[in-house]
Amino acid sequence: MKHPELYPMMDTADDCSNILLLSLGCGVQPPVSAPGWTVSTVNKFSQMGWMIQLETKRSPILESIGAASTDIVDYYAYSVFKARNTERNYLRVQTDALTPDMDKMDNADPVNLQNLVDIANKMIDGNVKKINPVTFELEPMDDTTTYKQELIW
Repeated sequence: MKHPELYPMMDTADDCSNILLLSLGCGVQPPVSAPGWTVSTVNKFSQMGWMIQLETKRSPILESIGAASTDIVDYYAYSVFKARNTERNYLRVQTDALTPDMDKMDNADPVNLQNLVDIANKMIDGNVKKINPVTFELEPMDDTTTYKQELIW
């Protein structure tokens, strides 16, 4: 706060009351979407096995890194706002309903793009999901608040 003129919306260094943060996610697959990736199975992965699973054409290490970075950013942003009693000022728009094909960043197939639009349209009218800081899973905020309502607010 050496230069308060740079932060006119903040009364103190930890003031989040005048900040609204909208975080837009790209979507992820459901948490247990990799068939056969049990603890006992991944304990047997070789170095190459962590890089690519030939039968599924998926990379466990890249998927783990991607999921971890997404989760930790959401966790910290949510925690900062929650600790300052301004958790409603932070909204992460994220779905965990993607299939493996939909989750591929280079899948620009018209059918896939339409599927993504359909999920987004369904999601906007669905209940807001927030990260559970213990399990890191998306859980409904309550039974009535929709993303559309939160975005309008």
